[in-house]
Amino acid sequence: MNDPETQAARITRICGVERLARWTSRTVTQVYRWDYPKAKGGSGGLIPAFHHQAILDGARDEGVKLRASDFYPVKRKAA
Repeated sequence: MNDPETQAARITRICGVERLARWTSRTVTQVYRWDYPKAKGGSGGLIPAFHHQAILDGARDEGVKLRASDFYPVKRKAA
């Protein structure tokens, strides 16, 4: 199955869960829940928009290569 990577999974892979928790003043568990389905109390793979700027600022301050476009789905070419 070729499921696209969720926004939360992509940003977590780029930045690391501990950094995201620190930058957003959340616990590691709360950061992991961004990738849980909404039916299980998560955000359905989306990072709440009000955290985006804090994440971008933290990435800039710590030299992590992250762009605003990383928050949006990657368009995959048809095979």
